[in-house]
Amino acid sequence: MHEPSAQNRRFTPSPSMAVALAALFVALGGTGYAAVVAANSVNSRSIVDRSVQKVDIANGAVTNAKLANSAVNSTKVADGSLAAADLSTAAKSAIRDTKWALVAANGTVIKTNAGVTASTSTTGEYLVNFNTPTAGKLVIASLSERDNTAQPFAIQASPCGVASGATSDTYTNCSNIVFKNSVHVLIKRSDTNVFANNSFYVALMP
Repeated sequence: MHEPSAQNRRFTPSPSMAVALAALFVALGGTGYAAVVAANSVNSRSIVDRSVQKVDIANGAVTNAKLANSAVNSTKVADGSLAAADLSTAAKSAIRDTKWALVAANGTVIKTNAGVTASTSTTGEYLVNFNTPTAGKLVIASLSERDNTAQPFAIQASPCGVASGATSDTYTNCSNIVFKNSVHVLIKRSDTNVFANNSFYVALMP
């Protein structure tokens, strides 16, 4: 019987060599495949909780329509980052139309943004004229420390006008038509309830 020569003999690798060769081909080829994900196939259940980071979100991907109501509040907005363009028309109007004044203890207006005037004829009692009807509008008043008084003062302010009911905030002592544009301010010592003069800030919201 004729036996094949060494040149014609077929080489059959052992199982261990076959495994080694397969590993070598994989290593040389690298990750030569890519998973294909169908559009809109990834949902919330496919994502590990708290695994999505800022770098995973494209610029402009989160729009106003995708934010829940009240999701962005004051704590989420950097101080000084909002410009006039970020405010609503109503907010800009409220800021623009708010009138205010700093009034001295003797009734002289020290500073105002809208031609506000003031007067006093009785200790601790002031009339501040805003040149526009004040009834039904929000009035804000606070004491000023420019007089350097350490006394326990209290301040109250009300629009002038005829009281419309028991809960009306208008001050009826200045209900005359002449005072319709004014705010009545009272300052007292909170420990003795005695009227006293002191400088103050007062503002009229639109």
